[in-house]
Amino acid sequence: MIKGKSKIQLALWAVLFMVAMCFSAYGADGQIKIAQTAGTTFPITINESGSYVLTSNLTVTTANVKAININADNVTLDLNGHGIYGPGTGTGIYAYNRYNIAIKNGIVRGFCYGIYLFNDDDHQGAGHRIEGIQASNNGGYGIYAPRSTVTNCTAAFAEVIDFESIPGGSPSDGLTISTQFLSTHGVTFSRGDGGSPVLAQVGAPRTAFQGYNLLPDQPAPGTNVGQFFLTDDGVVSGPPSPLLIDYTTVVAAAGGVIIDIDGQEEWTVEAFNDDGAIIGTVILGPNNTLDGSATHWSFDFGTPVIKKISLSYTGAQTSGVGLAFDNFTPSSPVPICDGDFDHDGDVDGSDLATFAADFGRTDCAGDCEGDFDYNGKVDVSDLAIFAADFGRTDCPCALNVP
Repeated sequence: MIKGKSKIQLALWAVLFMVAMCFSAYGADGQIKIAQTAGTTFPITINESGSYVLTSNLTVTTANVKAININADNVTLDLNGHGIYGPGTGTGIYAYNRYNIAIKNGIVRGFCYGIYLFNDDDHQGAGHRIEGIQASNNGGYGIYAPRSTVTNCTAAFAEVIDFESIPGGSPSDGLTISTQFLSTHGVTFSRGDGGSPVLAQVGAPRTAFQGYNLLPDQPAPGTNVGQFFLTDDGVVSGPPSPLLIDYTTVVAAAGGVIIDIDGQEEWTVEAFNDDGAIIGTVILGPNNTLDGSATHWSFDFGTPVIKKISLSYTGAQTSGVGLAFDNFTPSSPVPICDGDFDHDGDVDGSDLATFAADFGRTDCAGDCEGDFDYNGKVDVSDLAIFAADFGRTDCPCALNVP
């Protein structure tokens, strides 16, 4: 039996062990190592100044959390070529009212905000530096760091899944595709018969279609298909099972192409909401003008409602049919609210007060909230931008800012 002081000591050792699971050790150069293990919970909070380095990828599967919360000044965080991947919500790297933070060398993907470093009016001159970061497929800002130095970084949202690269691996003919894009894009792929689709490589052997110049699996010139596409089971036979694409969170828009719809072939693409109801249908008929051509489909509802997409074969032709799917744009962000200054998800009276306080200024040096066009003043052109957002309650990526 463990009593009194021994129980307290055991509890303290347990806490220290859990901390060590994330902050594993000091490197030879004094850097504090951060790695994800089976015991890692998020956020990983940095409470002390120093130099930190990732030694593994970080993958967050819990919604609306921060991956790394920097709660100290004078912190250098080296991602060391690794990635921080989110579930489509939350924040990758977060700091509020901190000074002299440097973030470099890696990927932040799949959050609402990739990197969010914000200092209010009482904590200006932060001196933050961001270098060599790829911030993509984040629903809000990839990098939000006003009055910081940002170099050699890229930030993009509408990233196309073209199957030329596979998270955690490499594309190959016949490779099963199911959850590889879950952490990076928030989608999974499956078939209606319970199986999983597979990759197909352009060219022989024939796994999906007889294409351009009657060559096996050969897209027409100009289709921008690359070397790989997604097919059902790699066998050209009877009508294929539907391709199902499931989302972890609802999105506003999506699109893609199906290659080589000809003869009596037809495909029906349907979008479903969170309740399983069909909210959109696109029917793709045969395009016989050029074998191997790509037929595009898309949905755009303007607000996040899509939870699943189904691509079903509905044509009269019942033999020699296969699926060739590519260039999937899995989502489209709800437009950012420039006027949501307090990041509470709407543009209301409190934001109007913030804008009004700066309106008319002509001496902005990066410190005017309402200088949307960055011309050094807050004038009628900025007022038009604010007015367009005023009243919105659907601003993406609301934050609980202290």
